[in-house]
Amino acid sequence: MPFRSPDCQPSPLDLISQAGYAIVGPSANTSGKPSPTTANHVYHDLNNKIAGIIDNGPTRVGVESTVLDMSTSQPVILRPGAVTKQDIEGVIGSIDINHHQVKQDEVPKAPGMKYKHYAPNAQVYIVDPADDWGEVAAVIAQSKEQVGLMATDQVLHAHVWSVQADQFSLGTGVQEASAHLFEGLRDFDNQEEIHQIFCQGFEPTGLGAAYMNRLNKSAGGAHFRDLLNK
Repeated sequence: MPFRSPDCQPSPLDLISQAGYAIVGPSANTSGKPSPTTANHVYHDLNNKIAGIIDNGPTRVGVESTVLDMSTSQPVILRPGAVTKQDIEGVIGSIDINHHQVKQDEVPKAPGMKYKHYAPNAQVYIVDPADDWGEVAAVIAQSKEQVGLMATDQVLHAHVWSVQADQFSLGTGVQEASAHLFEGLRDFDNQEEIHQIFCQGFEPTGLGAAYMNRLNKSAGGAHFRDLLNK
């Protein structure tokens, strides 16, 4: 009997049914770059490399799945996702989260574990929850180039931004931000004049752990405070 995920959509199920055999495939994106969340993103990355695309609408969660390593005595989350540590512990008991930084020449145990991954061409800087958005606005106002700005509606509406700020809304909170993170990074990746992106960070709890995992790797660990201290 074939396995059916409760979240599996009708279009992929129809494809599997018509194919008559199991289907296994890699992620539909270029390695190391921001992950696709729409069919247009896949087309941008893989045009002329694949036979076709089934467009079943944008992804709902945005960040990739949770990867759990069960090969060790204590199960370990290799890559956090929408299924949180608390969710899993509620079923199987205590687990760990992997904090090992994979080196450039090291083979990772799961996708997305390298220190810099999901990265656009522009340098991403994380604006931490404790940072002053007024300072961010001042830095952007002094820039001689256009700067990408990714933040929630609350932040975008609370400040006066200069014309140098190219704004992208992350919605109203971490759930919408997770769904739109890669979309925003890709949007700015298509703008050659954008060389810096300031992106809002969240507390790394619940879905925020997955969001911050992807954002940290997109930024290569760079924070807004690092830019101020240069």
